[in-house]
Parts: sequence; C-alpha cells; structure tokens
Amino acid sequence: MGLVRSRVGALFAASVLLNQQGLQQFSNRLEGLATQPNAGQSWELRSFVSFVEPYSPTTTANLSVRYYVPTNDRSFIEGREIVPLQNYLMLPTQNIADAGWRTFTPWPTGDVLIPKGIGSDQLGMVIWIGEPNRNVTKYAAAMIYHSPPPAKISKYTLVFRTRNALKPFTLHVVSDRAGAYHATYPHPAVDDRSTVTLEFDATPIPEGWTTASLSAGHQDLAIQDKVNLAVEFFHKQPS
Repeated sequence: MGLVRSRVGALFAASVLLNQQGLQQFSNRLEGLATQPNAGQSWELRSFVSFVEPYSPTTTANLSVRYYVPTNDRSFIEGREIVPLQNYLMLPTQNIADAGWRTFTPWPTGDVLIPKGIGSDQLGMVIWIGEPNRNVTKYAAAMIYHSPPPAKISKYTLVFRTRNALKPFTLHVVSDRAGAYHATYPHPAVDDRSTVTLEFDATPIPEGWTTASLSAGHQDLAIQDKVNLAVEFFHKQPS
C-alpha cells in the first residue's frame, strides 16, 4: 500500500529504565536531561504518536498529552527526544488508570524544552500500557498539543532507531478483528545508526485493537537476530 516515509500513582519504576540524575522536579513531572542505560541495545522504539502540534522555539506553550486506553490498566508516559542528542526526558509523577481517554497536563515548553533547544520536530513520546519495559507490546498513541486537539486521527507515526544496517522490510498493520483490516507498507534498506520513521494511514483502520509490526534482518550476515518490533494499540477516533 505504498512506501513508508523514512524520517508514572507514582513515578513508574524509572530507576529501572534510566538514570534520573539531572532531572528537575516540577509539580506534576520530572523533566530534564538524564543518562539512559540503553547504549547496549542494538535498536530502540523512540516514539509512537498520532499527532504532535508544532510549538514556538521562543514563546512558551502549555502542552497536553491525550491518549486512549480501553481498560483500567496503568499507563506510563515518557517524553523524549527522537534522536537522543541530549537525553531529554519527561516523566509524569502521577498515574492514571481509568478506562477511556486520558489527559496529562500541564507541560510548559518554557521549563526545559525551549531552553534546551528541543523543537516539536524532535519531540517524541512512548506510552506503555501495563508495564514500562522493552518486553511490553501494548502501547497508546500520544496526541501532543497546545491548542484544541485534532478532531480526527489521520495517521500514526512510529519511530525506532537502529545501530546496525537493516535489509528491506515490510510494516504490517493488522486489526485484531479477524479479517477486518490488513495493510502493508514496504520499506527500503536502512543504513547503520539510522532513525527510521514509519507513518501509516489511520483513516481505514476499524475501531479496536490493532498491531503494527515488522521483522527486519541485518545486512551484516554475522548478526542473526532480527529487529522484531510489535506495537499493539487501541485505535479510536477522538470523541
């Protein structure tokens, strides 16, 4: 179906995921620059969003994050740079576990994002459902905005980084309702140390659990393990 465009309650066990040194305490979150212990990972999911509204690099805006979870499972938000040049992180210190649409706010850009020169084009987010770790496959797609949120989700954007070059692969987007929806997005080979941005159409996806997945082999034949990425999310249009 076309070529993909390349381009926590309590604080959720953050010590498991990262070194918090350097993060500042705000009223509802930790935010700042921190050292992440992921240098040994050959690839990493960096962002899964449905919308990021551009914000000014000089004038403070008050960001909100909206996302949907159909169950009472806890969700764990991590705002981060897509390319971790400064290891920017934002971690809410309160947890929401109500089924339905959830909102995190306020998140002023003037506290850290603008002073550190992190623009909206470099802002990513991962929202885990259930537990915040690499083995989790259930996520929520984040809407990040400072004016009224969009009335419709038109696309999803999934970003991962890889240390090693990858062979061509295909992104599959499949509804959990048998036979309801299956789209494929072929992607060309990827160079080493690349950031891969995968955009896929949200419009035809039926409401419900959906999985976006890929399995990519390495160009270096000595590396036998594949990049196996699966993001299971509940697709629902805003209401």
